[in-house]
Amino acid sequence: MSTLSRYWAGSIYGTNTGNVFVELLGDRENLHGTLRVQDHQYGLAVYDISGGFDGTTLTVHGRPREAPHGIELGEIDVSGKLTENGQIKGIWSSTLGTSGPFILHPHDQDEGREQENRPADHLDTSQQLHTATRAVGAVRLYAEDVKHLVEYVSVDFTNTIVIVSFRERGIEKSMFAAEFLKESERLGEHRYLRLYLQEPDAYGLIKFVNVRLDAEGDNEIRVQGAQESWVTGKAESLSALLRNFEKPLATSFRKYGLNVNGFMLLFVIALIPDLDFWRRVAFLVAVVVLVAVVAEMHKKFIPNTVIYLSPRKPGSLGRAMPTILSWALAFTSALVAALAYGLIKGEIPTPW
Repeated sequence: MSTLSRYWAGSIYGTNTGNVFVELLGDRENLHGTLRVQDHQYGLAVYDISGGFDGTTLTVHGRPREAPHGIELGEIDVSGKLTENGQIKGIWSSTLGTSGPFILHPHDQDEGREQENRPADHLDTSQQLHTATRAVGAVRLYAEDVKHLVEYVSVDFTNTIVIVSFRERGIEKSMFAAEFLKESERLGEHRYLRLYLQEPDAYGLIKFVNVRLDAEGDNEIRVQGAQESWVTGKAESLSALLRNFEKPLATSFRKYGLNVNGFMLLFVIALIPDLDFWRRVAFLVAVVVLVAVVAEMHKKFIPNTVIYLSPRKPGSLGRAMPTILSWALAFTSALVAALAYGLIKGEIPTPW
C-alpha cells in the first residue's frame, strides 16, 4: 500500500451522480474495504469491496451492504488508473446496467488527524462552507466558446479534469472534458450542458464549480468552497464570461416574461370599462389563455440555451431567427388580443 492512500473521496457521474468515500485496507494484491455512495437522487448506499492494485490500475468489485429504502442495488465493478497527480480516474458499472466515469482524490489518515487535532481557537470563518449562485441569461455557444468555458472553469484548481454532461437521444451522458471536446464535432446542436469540477479544499471540505445550461430550465452557476472571497470571485468571473454569450432579447423574455404582456395588460385596463361584467370576464380569460399559449410557444421555439458544437456555424439568418420569432410572437399576440376584444365587444361581426 505504499503508493495508495487508505482514504479516498470523490464523485461519480453518468447514469447516477453523487459523492463517494472509499476506505481501502490490506495489501496491493488483496485489497478490501468499504465504499459509500451518496447519490444525489436516491441517497446513501454502502458496498463491501475487494480487489487489487497492480501499481497503475485499481480494480475492485463491490457487493451492496446497505441500500436506501425501496431502492434495488446491483453489484458493481470499478476500474481506474492512478494519475501523475495522485488521483484515480476511470469507469464504474453495475449489474443493473448503470455506469459512468468517476474520480477519486487521496485523503491520507495523517492529514485527517491533523485537521481533527487543530485547536478550536485556530478556527475561523474560513472553515465555513460558502456557496454562491449566479443566474445566467439565454446563451448561444459555439465549440470554441465551450472549450474556453471548460478552461476557465478549471482555473484555480489543481485538478483540471472537468466532467461534461449532455443529452443525446434523450439520455444524459457524462464524459471527461478532453474526450467530450474530441467528440464535439459529431455531437452537433445541443440544448443542455453541465460542467462540473471538484477537489478537496481546506479543513476537509470540498470545493466545486457547477455550470448548468438548460434550454428547458434555468441557466445557473454554482460555486462552493471554504474561502468566501474565492467563491464569490469565481462565481462573478464565470458570470461575466457567460454574459458575453447572452442574447438580451431572449434573456428579457425569460426573466420578465413576454414584453408584450405588459402592453396587453395596459390594453385590458384601457378598454375593459367599455364591456359589461360577463364580457370583461370573457376578455380576461381570452387574454390569460393567449399569454399562456404565447409563452409556451416562446419556450419551444426560442430556447434558453443553444450550443452549436459542429465546426460549421449557422448562417446569419439562422442566428437571427430566434430574434425574428420573438418579435413575430409579440406582434401576433397583440393582434390576436385586439381581435378577441373586437369580437367580444361586438365591433367585429361573427359568421355565426
